[in-house]
Amino acid sequence: MRTMITVRIRRLLLWVALPAFVLVLLYTVIGFYVVPRLLRSGVHDFVSKNYHREAAVGDIRFNPYTLRLDVRDFSLPDGDGKPMLAFQHLLVDVTVASIWRLGPDFEAIVLEQPFARVLIKQDGTLNFSALALPPSPDAKPSEKPARLFIKHFSVVGGNVAFEDLAHVSAFRTEIKPITFDLRDFATVGKDVGQYALTGTSEAGERFAWTGTLDTYPLTSRGKFEVANLQATTIWGYLRDSVQFELPSGAISIAGEYDFNAATSPVGLGVTVHDITVTDLGVRPKGVADDYIKIARLEVHETRADVARRTVDVGSVRVAGWGFPGLGFEELSERCGG
Repeated sequence: MRTMITVRIRRLLLWVALPAFVLVLLYTVIGFYVVPRLLRSGVHDFVSKNYHREAAVGDIRFNPYTLRLDVRDFSLPDGDGKPMLAFQHLLVDVTVASIWRLGPDFEAIVLEQPFARVLIKQDGTLNFSALALPPSPDAKPSEKPARLFIKHFSVVGGNVAFEDLAHVSAFRTEIKPITFDLRDFATVGKDVGQYALTGTSEAGERFAWTGTLDTYPLTSRGKFEVANLQATTIWGYLRDSVQFELPSGAISIAGEYDFNAATSPVGLGVTVHDITVTDLGVRPKGVADDYIKIARLEVHETRADVARRTVDVGSVRVAGWGFPGLGFEELSERCGG
């Protein structure tokens, strides 16, 4: 009797375990092998259909048990065939909390070595405008943003190449490396995301931008800083519109901002605590010597309110200025320069 019961129990367990084993095996095969192929074909089909270009995608791996996606060596060409968007590695780590949070819950999103080519064409249009898809006729505006949770999103080693071909003299520059770090971001709830963005240009110019970001309503507060911005960079972009040159000089800016999209008109207040210009030289185009020299120019506590259309300047201080190209050194000394 016991033998018969044991046999029946074994058969029952087998009938229960066999479907479970098949489901686990099917889930494993789909996750490790089918999902990467579907993603690859989906990217190729989407880009080909909507942009009439061929995207390149390297290795794609998905772990169905850890819900981790790894994509390597992605590249999207511009209309002229040059690289427009690219990255070396994208890691997306989704958590099972997405089920009960009713929205994607990302433990981490890491984007390594991304590249973007920003091009203003000769007709004045932006190359990225070609990526904008027409709105769906069935799309309805949502009163609230979609549920989204990101614990950590980071960009490492970014590179932005900017070209403006609409100028008479084409302007090109690169900003690299760019880093971005966003933590504890959510489109619902009371938590406010914290972000930090930094970058460096080819000329050693640096910028930093840190603050908070909330989406409902859209608000952001933070600090910004620009260091060692070269006057030659500014002049290189404006040289076709002005009749002077800026052969030397460096600019540093530090301030805070407060943005609120819930007000009407949209509220944007900017406080620039310090603007410092050092060793600035100004000369007419084609002239060898500077006509104006400013050793140091300081502007403190400048406040701008976009909604009120007001600008208040706290104080301005100029030190070590003169007009060597005009022979006004003596006048400069008498004026305390």
